[in-house]
Amino acid sequence: MYQSILLLVVILTLYAATIAADSLEGRGLMNVCYDEYGCFTSGPPFGLTLHRPIALLPDPPEVIDTRFLLYTRYKKDKGQAISRHTTLGTWDRTKATKILVHGFLDTINSTWWPEMKDAFLEAEDCNVILTDWSRANYFPYTKATANAQVVGADIALLVNKMIKEHGVNPADFHIVAHSLGAAVAGYAGHRISGLGRITGECTLNANEGNFMGYHASPNKARGRLYLNTQRVDKAPYCINHYQIRLISGSNFVQTKGQILLTFTGSRATQSVLLDSDETFLKRSGIETRYIPLTTDLGTIQRVNVKFERAGHLISSLIYSSKWTFTNVTVIDGDRQTSVTFCPENGEMVLESGNTARFYPC
Repeated sequence: MYQSILLLVVILTLYAATIAADSLEGRGLMNVCYDEYGCFTSGPPFGLTLHRPIALLPDPPEVIDTRFLLYTRYKKDKGQAISRHTTLGTWDRTKATKILVHGFLDTINSTWWPEMKDAFLEAEDCNVILTDWSRANYFPYTKATANAQVVGADIALLVNKMIKEHGVNPADFHIVAHSLGAAVAGYAGHRISGLGRITGECTLNANEGNFMGYHASPNKARGRLYLNTQRVDKAPYCINHYQIRLISGSNFVQTKGQILLTFTGSRATQSVLLDSDETFLKRSGIETRYIPLTTDLGTIQRVNVKFERAGHLISSLIYSSKWTFTNVTVIDGDRQTSVTFCPENGEMVLESGNTARFYPC
């Protein structure tokens, strides 16, 4: 009963809002246009929806006052103010351009933005542009979300000028954003035809993995990817990401049991089950798993694989008590390394309950 009444209230509220919106739109109170920036609305789809019932119009561009600071390897510590109206400074059209965008209540003076800028410049000889819209990203949040549209347009106007007047490939631009800045990046991307990439902050899923952020590959796993972290009392929450690929031999048809993997690294040793339950294995099969560990193992030097067949009566009749593994590949997501390990004395038959040792091959 309560849910029905609540639903009715929501419907009536939206209906009243729609009627009001029609009236306001007719009087020009729901839309605003700013010359080259185009027009903005506080009505649908931006506002007056279930997800955003209340929306405001953005401030004028001169009030938002978006600013851009350029950094390069040769001007790493002091940013150059650039603008499409004045100068592009030492921006180099032959190099990739990274545009960083902060979020709600943040500024480019927060410690992690200079650190990110430096990380980009260390990884690649590129142009890094910090976007400062700290004069328009404060409370109320509805106003900041509205202003984000204009900031996105500001970025697009700058990038499109670079493309048009300097013959730059749009694919060479990469927008990196955080929090409400991710919405800014989306608005910018909508206005930049052929934009190379948007990053909104590494992880591997159960079957296939990709790197998160700068090293992400468009040719690897795509769609919804998830990042595991530690508990809230384990700041800074980082977890170590590994992907395991275990390849079976061709000696036996099938088996079922538990696979215990022990990783010996330069920093630590840790054992984990391939699956919390029993694993079904078939001839020449490939088992791929994502394994998050709270311990940094360092450089993995050896992998032990223990096989124990399921112990019930049916298993003894249809599943082999012996098995072979040809190799184990370990992908260290954080170090971006992949190492394949082979059996110590070549491919060997592993009896249930026994362990085989694998070394880099």
